[in-house]
Amino acid sequence: MAIMWFLLGALACGSAWFVISWAGKQKNKPSIAVWVGIVLTILVGLFTIAWSWSSLLHEETQSASMGLVVFGGITILLFIITSALNRRSQSKISGDSNKGLPS
Repeated sequence: MAIMWFLLGALACGSAWFVISWAGKQKNKPSIAVWVGIVLTILVGLFTIAWSWSSLLHEETQSASMGLVVFGGITILLFIITSALNRRSQSKISGDSNKGLPS
C-alpha cells in the first residue's frame, strides 16, 4: 500500500512539472479558467487512479471498474472542456475567432 502512495505522489509531481513546463513554452499564457480546468483534471484523474488501485488491492473489482467508469468519465469530460477553453482563449488572443474550430 505504501508503494501505491509513493507512485501516486510521483505521478502528481510529474503532472505538475509537465504542466508548468508546458505553460512556460506557450506564447500566450493560459487564462485562469484554463488553469482551474487543468488542476481539476489532474486531481480527478489522480483520484480515479487511487480509487481504482485501492479497490483492486482490497479485491473489490466492481468498485474498481465503476470508479474507472464514473471518475474516469468525469476526467475525460473535464479534459475536453479545458481543451476547448484553451483553444478559445488562444484564438481570442491571436485575433482569429475561427481558429481551432471545425469548418
